[in-house]
Order: sequence, then structure tokens, then C-alpha cells
Amino acid sequence: MTEQRATPKPSPPDDEPDVPGRGVAAPSPLLELPPSPAPGAITADLAADTDDPAILKQRLSRARERLGFYESFDRIIQENIRRSGELMLEAIALREQAQASVVDADERMEREQRLSAREAHVSTLLADLQERIGQARSVLDGLDEQIRSALPDLIGETVPGAAPPAAPEPDLSTTEAAVAAVEEPRVVEVLVHGVPRAAVALSLQRHLGTLAHVVTVEAREFAEGILRLQVTTVRQLGAADLAGWGEGETATVLRADPSVLEVTLPGADGQ
Repeated sequence: MTEQRATPKPSPPDDEPDVPGRGVAAPSPLLELPPSPAPGAITADLAADTDDPAILKQRLSRARERLGFYESFDRIIQENIRRSGELMLEAIALREQAQASVVDADERMEREQRLSAREAHVSTLLADLQERIGQARSVLDGLDEQIRSALPDLIGETVPGAAPPAAPEPDLSTTEAAVAAVEEPRVVEVLVHGVPRAAVALSLQRHLGTLAHVVTVEAREFAEGILRLQVTTVRQLGAADLAGWGEGETATVLRADPSVLEVTLPGADGQ
């Protein structure tokens, strides 16, 4: 008599995840899970150790199916992480753009406020200037009227029909003498001995520069109490030109000709 063995009903493995259609809520669109591998028929022979190639091949196929399922699930998780990172970067970029827009708006508003304040200040200055110009015009008009009214008293009343007084004839002799007195500029070297300080030398240079007939005065040398000046003048220099100088009263003229004026002061060597 042949013994019949009861074949147990196949059941899903304990570590197999739930999939849609088994009483579990469907996943969100970002988690589109791949279909779970079918449990297949598992007999009592598959649960025990065996060396049967067919059974081992079946078990290997089952393991590959499970591995493919978990790899697909891992790819979905990685894709969701990547999308989440992109969304986060986009959100950060939008926030930075919004902050930059706010800063630009604040700066633009500040510039407009400064421009408005400057325009108001300029308008106030222009109004004040216009008012002052009007006041100045009123003053000038009053002065012009006063001058016009006082002009006849200043120039005297003219007699109708009387000839204007004849202009005096120029004195030709005086004019010719004045023209003859004007000479061409010449260069005169001024040597002063016994100058004690640089301040005295500077005072002489300034004094000669104030003379009407002197064009320029240049200091050439000042060493060991000797001062040398180069003076451009329209006439010869002499002792009279030193009269207004503080040290000129005690100065002694050693030489005075059209090109050289040599003077010595008290305290010089040999004095």
C-alpha cells in the first residue's frame, strides 16, 4: 500500500515585504516598489537539506529573484534620495534669490530716498539763491537810480550852446623826457660783504624787489658773510637805493657802476 504524503500549502516567507494587493496601503508615487517575487510552491523537501540538483537550482533561482527584488527596492530609495537633494537645492536657490531681491529692493529704495532728499536740498538752495539774486537786483537798481540822480551834480550843469572847453595840448618836452628816462632792462650784480645772518640777506633781497625800477631779484650765493644778488633793473643802482633798507644807513658803497654794485657792512673783514 502506497503512503500518501500531505503537501502543505505554500506560504510567503517571513522576511518577504508586503506588496500592494495584500491588504497594505499603496506606496506614494516616489516609492513605486517593484512587484514582490511570487512565493511559489515550497514542499517539505525544499525545507530540508538535499543534494538534488533540481532542488538546488530551484533554490538558487528563488534567491536570485529575492536579490533582484531588494536591488530594485534599493535603487528606488537612491532615486528618491537624489530627487530630495535636488528639491532641497532648488528650495535653497529660491530662498537666496528671494533674499537677493529683498536686498536689491532695499538698496533701490535707499537710493531713491537719498536722491529725493538731495533734490529737495538743491531745490531749497536754488530758491534761496533766486531770492538773494532778486534782493541784489533791487539794491543795484536803487544804486543805479541814485547815481543817475547825482550825476548832474558831479559833472556840473552844461550851458546850452556853449562850446566844450578845449583839451590842453600835451607838453611834448615832458613826454620826450619821460620816454628818454625809460631805459632797457639791465642785469646788475650786487655784492654785499659782512652780512651776519641769512635774515639780513633776505631783507635786502625783499627791499630791492620793492623798488619801482627793479624787475627781478635773484639770490646767487651766500657764504661766509658774502651775499651775491643778480638784479634786473631799468637803471643803474646806487647808494640811494639802499636808503630804505634797515642796514642801508651803515652800509658803505665800494663800487657803483652800470653792471656792479658792491657794498660792505660794519663788521666785515677789514672794517
